[in-house]
Amino acid sequence: MNLAARAAGVVVSPGATYADVSDHPRLWQALLLLLILMGAIQGMFLSTTVGKDALFDQQIQGMESFGMTVTPEIYEAMERNSGRAPVMGVVGQTVGLTVGALLVAGFLLGIFTAIMDGAATFTQVFAVVVHSGFILALQQLFGAPLNYVRGELGGASALGVFVPGVDQASLPGRLAWSIDLFIIWWLINLAIGVGVLYNRRSGPIATSFVLSYLVIAVIVSVIRSGSGA
Repeated sequence: MNLAARAAGVVVSPGATYADVSDHPRLWQALLLLLILMGAIQGMFLSTTVGKDALFDQQIQGMESFGMTVTPEIYEAMERNSGRAPVMGVVGQTVGLTVGALLVAGFLLGIFTAIMDGAATFTQVFAVVVHSGFILALQQLFGAPLNYVRGELGGASALGVFVPGVDQASLPGRLAWSIDLFIIWWLINLAIGVGVLYNRRSGPIATSFVLSYLVIAVIVSVIRSGSGA
């Protein structure tokens, strides 16, 4: 399968696609394409006034959530640097995605190869993780226009979008906004790739991935409700 067929196959036919990825990893081409696609989407969004304002607001909220006092001097400095938002956003995303993929691949290798005596190499596992990232690229493509309309940087595919009546400050509200439906799809898709790579049933793997994600979402929501953040 060529690179374009793999990118599409991850979405429409993951089993057959991951079988090809396992036999012929070719991960660097996929990683480059993934970073270009997601970088382009992110860069275009942050190039707009809406995107810059959304990033600025998120940065302010993040600083305040850590107990920092945003002084007028800090505020003015951030405003002056807002023109660099597209570059900073793309660079940050590129580094974050690459490091994140390496960490996920290392974790999966440790579990399935080292502990469960699987035979896959790091290159094969990393290739599966990288190719699963095309689901995240689709998430960004789906979310960018919605975020533009909403004037926010993320959350377009969160469960909270589909339950608008819930109070966002309540525990159910925080939980709904902590669960992203595309992330669940990505975890299931990744589980299919891991199952194909290690010749194991994908269902139990997907269940463990999704349950772990939901448990983390519950813990984070409870902590945020307790702190009032």
